[in-house]
Amino acid sequence: MEPDRALMIGPDNGPRALVLHGLTGSPTELWPLACALARDGWRAELPLWPGHGGAPEDLRRIGAADLLRFGGDLLLSRQPVALVGLSMGALAALALASDRPELRALVLLAPAIRLRGGSRVFQALAGLPRLPVWTRRLVPKGGSGMGEPEHRGPTATSPLARAALDAPPPPIDWPRADRVPLGWAHELRTMRRQARRAARAITTPTLVVQGLADKTAHPASAIAAARWLGGRCTLDFVPGASHQLGLGPQRGVVAERVAAFLREHASGDHENRLLDR
Repeated sequence: MEPDRALMIGPDNGPRALVLHGLTGSPTELWPLACALARDGWRAELPLWPGHGGAPEDLRRIGAADLLRFGGDLLLSRQPVALVGLSMGALAALALASDRPELRALVLLAPAIRLRGGSRVFQALAGLPRLPVWTRRLVPKGGSGMGEPEHRGPTATSPLARAALDAPPPPIDWPRADRVPLGWAHELRTMRRQARRAARAITTPTLVVQGLADKTAHPASAIAAARWLGGRCTLDFVPGASHQLGLGPQRGVVAERVAAFLREHASGDHENRLLDR
């Protein structure tokens, strides 16, 4: 993985967590969460997916198979003990997590299983032939940044929550694509199928986090993920949280809950024990 194609934070000798962003996004959307994990002793690595971080047209040159191949290579080379994915990244994490004995914890943030609003229309286009036509971004405008409108929901003030809420700007920032090829409706369906098939064999402790103010992924997505996993997971619904769980006003709450889950399931016998909070 090229250094300029990823964000990394946390102690070099800490347990490694691989953190995967969503379609059309970039590692910056999970940077606050990574800062909280680093505060808890983790070495967080946030790779930039192929086809991302440049012109929207770059997405037309890659598909689900390319992303999963890239992710598989990362797992082999990095050997993380925790795998975290957001939206499409959550689907990829599911597809990659089966038969990975080194993984001790899996976290799915707003998995892109059942979409809603304009994204639901995009999802319905999966059966159409590939066309050089563009649609709007999957995440609603105004629902992807730290400055999105406040919603009622839980608050958090712990050191871990503050690490996410007060995260400094990331050292690298990539543009977020404002368009996505219609052909990616088919690619997302392909990734969903692979994720669902792989989920049957996953025994790794899994946390599914879903925002109840999510305008992109329907809250039923979390229920669907639990069914795919045969109920072998923990469901966590966050009132007031949007699709961008790593950036919105509830990012401190999300960071607390993810870090607590990883500490319980993935830090066990590592020689560098995670910090007690």
